[in-house]
Amino acid sequence: MKVNQSQYQKVLVIIVPVWAITIIFLSNCIPENQIEQSVGKPEVAATATAVNSNVDPETTIVNLPGNLIGEILVSPEKFQDKQVEITGYYHGWDLLKEVSNGSPVTRSDWVIADESGAIYVTGVFPEGLDPSSMDSAMTMVRLSATVEFNERGTYLLGQSVDVVPPD
Repeated sequence: MKVNQSQYQKVLVIIVPVWAITIIFLSNCIPENQIEQSVGKPEVAATATAVNSNVDPETTIVNLPGNLIGEILVSPEKFQDKQVEITGYYHGWDLLKEVSNGSPVTRSDWVIADESGAIYVTGVFPEGLDPSSMDSAMTMVRLSATVEFNERGTYLLGQSVDVVPPD
């Protein structure tokens, strides 16, 4: 069968838009984590210049809600004994069952989470939040802590924690 140029153009006019719509539709069906696995997650600089003169910029790592917890969990030795400042979500006594192992230090350890993971905190406790209540879960907190690990896992030894007021 011989196809003339007019028929070919008609086919292209139909196929190209259908193909483009299909690609757009399929790209919205792929879960975000699979896209990140295939194309890679953008790197975010974890070190920041200290605003507070009491904070040493050489040993302090600051997180503006992002992926610092995941980085700590993947490479705890890189962060060992480093001071970190994390803004994340309070998850009480692992209310969302995100941390695979039990609390690494005491039964009163609580969980902070960001977009990349969740980790236990020991040493300080956010005032006014109930670690056993889902009503307190997802409250934004700002934590200053040191990264530690023992035979039970990696955790944050908190120095201070503040509840971040909602906008």
